Amino acid sequence: VNARLIKVLPITSPAFKLPIQLENNLKGNYVVEKDNPVVTSLPSDSTYSPNTLVLTLPTDQMPENLILGQIDQVISSSADPFQKAKVKISKPLSGNYLLILKP
Repeated sequence: VNARLIKVLPITSPAFKLPIQLENNLKGNYVVEKDNPVVTSLPSDSTYSPNTLVLTLPTDQMPENLILGQIDQVISSSADPFQKAKVKISKPLSGNYLLILKP
């Protein structure tokens, strides 16, 4: 018997990682750090405003342009060539919603 397995992760799980793009087409990575959803690897020479949409990039498991949330606060450091931004998860996703990924 060949059983198919599906991996299910809440979008607030520290194991959940996803390539994203902002509505201004800049790309980064969605991750969860210390229970906070953040976008990492944002170029430090760009500016980001609160409420900028965070959208999915296409992967084998994910379609393009699903809205994950909005930029809440930008975190930068002069020692780091990249910036991070805290993400405010969209209201429909803020409950116990999951993204089901292919095995």
